[in-house]
Amino acid sequence: MTDRHRTRDANPIDLPVSKYTNGVLVSTRQTRVLQASEEMHDVVVQGFGKRSNAGEIINNPMSYSKSSVFCSVGGKSTIKQGGSTYEIYGQGSLTEFQRYDKGSPWVNGIYPVPAEPTLDVIQAAQSKAMGNLDRSPYSFAEDIAEMRETFRFLKDPLGSLRDLSKSFKKDVDVYSAKKYLNRAQAIANVWLQYRFAAGPLIRSAHDLLEAQSDSIRRPVRRTARGNETYKVQNSGLGKAKSYYWYEGSTTVESETKAGILYEVANPLNDWQFKYGLRFKDIPETLWAITPYSFMVDRMFNLSQAIRGVTSFLDPRVKILAGWVTQKRTQTSTLSYIDYSYPSASAVTITPDVRVVEDFTYDRSVWEPSMKDAVPVLELSGLIDTSTKLADLAALIMQRLR
Repeated sequence: MTDRHRTRDANPIDLPVSKYTNGVLVSTRQTRVLQASEEMHDVVVQGFGKRSNAGEIINNPMSYSKSSVFCSVGGKSTIKQGGSTYEIYGQGSLTEFQRYDKGSPWVNGIYPVPAEPTLDVIQAAQSKAMGNLDRSPYSFAEDIAEMRETFRFLKDPLGSLRDLSKSFKKDVDVYSAKKYLNRAQAIANVWLQYRFAAGPLIRSAHDLLEAQSDSIRRPVRRTARGNETYKVQNSGLGKAKSYYWYEGSTTVESETKAGILYEVANPLNDWQFKYGLRFKDIPETLWAITPYSFMVDRMFNLSQAIRGVTSFLDPRVKILAGWVTQKRTQTSTLSYIDYSYPSASAVTITPDVRVVEDFTYDRSVWEPSMKDAVPVLELSGLIDTSTKLADLAALIMQRLR
């Protein structure tokens, strides 16, 4: 194996933009409308294809980055001030011309980068990959464990609705705190029954029908994956030299993926594997039937962690390789949009856009361990959707006395 480092720079493209006063050419500047550079560092493996096809595990780090600047063209500025007409236009970029001539409100014309999540995205992706290690395609252990509750629900699924209607009828003209609490509790009961009784029952029935016709293939070597993404953005207005206004934005998109290549000794494709009824599925099932475990999982996914640890400790599961990849794109835009000098009688600006994009891709080698199964704490997981917020409110109301 040999380390390799490569760089490549595209030929930049410059186009002219000119400044005129009363139709007379004053000056011309070349504006850069296209520029790009790339850099890559990887490892050369002799006979990679042949060795990989023969089953050899080849797992090496790699990094790649690309920076580019692109300016749209066609921008034009016309300002009437003090009896004169000042124009700026040409084949190139008006924004780039003004950025050099008048400056920019932000460093290098890049709007401030927004705050990125404090979440450890690598740990989050690794934890998800560990949770998918030798995971069954379906999971019916929890349904079987809660069979008694399921039958009880099926016996009288409309009971809560009847209670709710009676409560409304009885208290329709009474608005005391106690009566209002009764109705709120009835609403909460209905919501929770149909969110965590009817809904899961329908999904389980659907999964069971799907599993009956699903042909599961379980090869000796498999890959467990986990990913974590986020997107943040920021935008605003700024001015240079008090009168020249710009509009800018910065967007950051990130995707982190973790993968584990593993093999299972004697991988039986039996019904226990297919339906998630193996002996090692018991710990996760016990946690799943614990009251309010689903709310804990929304903040701290203990079900995922238990699943990852039990598979990691399974002597039949052999981890062959692990890796983590990270893709990050930062895109910044800048446009010259206005001139606000008090004595200017007329200002007409057709803006163009300067776009700066920085892309990085990194692939690193990862040696999975049991601590990687520990999930990341996400307190926002309790209320990051309106449905979850309703779940939490209903649970609080139901327990309120």
